[in-house]
Amino acid sequence: TGYLTACFAMMVGPEGRAVGVEHIPELRDSSIDNIKRSAAASLLEQGSLSVHVG
Repeated sequence: TGYLTACFAMMVGPEGRAVGVEHIPELRDSSIDNIKRSAAASLLEQGSLSVHVG
């Protein structure tokens, strides 16, 4: 859902980097949508937080 990745991103802040890995594209898309509606949205926009399929 992106929750833990968002938490990690907030812990490391804009100077760090948090990367989430989802198993299927739909989960990645859902995670990104959830993060965009959270307090971590700015970190996603800055590139400090990213979610990938793998």
